[in-house]
Amino acid sequence: MEVPNFTTGVFNQKRWPGAGDTDECWMLSDLMAIHSVAPWLRLPTVPQYRQAAGNPDKDGITFGSLEHSETAIKALYPEFAKVILLIKNGSFAELMSRLIAGHPLSLSVKSGALPQGLQFGYTGMHRVAVFFNGAEIRIANPLARAHSRSKPITEGALQAAVDAHDMAGSNYIMLPTVEVAFARHPLHPQPSAMPDLPAPGIDVGGDDTAGMEDVAASGPPG
Repeated sequence: MEVPNFTTGVFNQKRWPGAGDTDECWMLSDLMAIHSVAPWLRLPTVPQYRQAAGNPDKDGITFGSLEHSETAIKALYPEFAKVILLIKNGSFAELMSRLIAGHPLSLSVKSGALPQGLQFGYTGMHRVAVFFNGAEIRIANPLARAHSRSKPITEGALQAAVDAHDMAGSNYIMLPTVEVAFARHPLHPQPSAMPDLPAPGIDVGGDDTAGMEDVAASGPPG
């Protein structure tokens, strides 16, 4: 089952409850990816998500890493702890295989390498949510208008933005498919039928400080 169109709307990083200085692209991309496959889950405010990530907001820009995302998702949604993957320096071909299989991604990109209409005035390092709806790749940029629809993007344009990021390779949080997510719904008739993901076979260790989101020569998005 592909990710449904109706759950791929935009959560805006400037307007989300508790947003401060527009440095929350990482968490809003996480939440858009989560909501796309598990729309029944309660969504946290910015302070709540930062607390779960162990990354409180400070004066100025407070970056968020893929490790922060993984920590927050596992803390807030323990039922997903075994069905998310943190991928660093992965191949783009593998990214596309997972995306086409129905896994939404919270994906690190360089905003300035996205098509002009998908940049929303920001050209630095960024995080976006990406989905496949069965017909095309869709991107939800947390700088887009709140509650607007995700936008189509070609595979080539997506790869260009991924490759231009400061971190080598493809770097993202992978969420479960709709089927796996719904098996974790509290009213699922067979709650024992909850497949876990196998070990990724990819080195996901280390720190991604070089790719901290929302930082760029052009300054923070605003």
